[in-house]
Amino acid sequence: MKKLLALILAAALALSLVACGGGSGAGDNNTPSGGNGDTTSTDTPSGGITKEEMLEVATELETVAINNAYKDNKLGAQDTYIGKIYKFEGTVEKIMDNFAIIIPNDSPLNGSLQEVDVFVYLPRDELKTLSTNDSVSIVGEISDISLFNRSFGTTIIMENNCNII
Repeated sequence: MKKLLALILAAALALSLVACGGGSGAGDNNTPSGGNGDTTSTDTPSGGITKEEMLEVATELETVAINNAYKDNKLGAQDTYIGKIYKFEGTVEKIMDNFAIIIPNDSPLNGSLQEVDVFVYLPRDELKTLSTNDSVSIVGEISDISLFNRSFGTTIIMENNCNII
C-alpha cells in the first residue's frame, strides 16, 4: 500500500512539473512576422497579442472613473484596472528616454494642473517620431496606477503592449 501511494505521488509530481514547466518558448518569439527585422503593426508585442487583436478587446480609457476609483481605494482601483487593455486619445506632454507622458483628452483638470496623466512606454523608434503637443491615439495594457506627485494627481502607467494607433 505504501509503495502504491509513493508511486501515485511521484506520478502526480512528475505531471505537475511537466504542466508548469512545459513552456517551449514558442510564444516568446520576438522575431518579427516578416522575418526581415522590420516591425509592422501585425507583429506580436511581448505579450503575444497583435495591435489589431488589442484594438478588438480594448475599451475606452475613462480617466475620471480611474482617478475617482484610485482616490477612493488605491488597492481596489489597481485590482480593477491593472492588466486590462484600453485605448485613448491624448496630447503628448513630454518625451522621455523610454516613455512619453500623454494627457488623455478626457483628463479632468484641477485648476491649472492635470488630474490624470499616462506614462506610455513605447519602442525607441516610435518615441523618436513623436513631438510635444502631438495628438496621438494609444492602445495598451495598464501595468500600474499610482500617485506620481500629490500636486499632479493620478498617474496611469502603460508599460506592456503599448502601440500608437
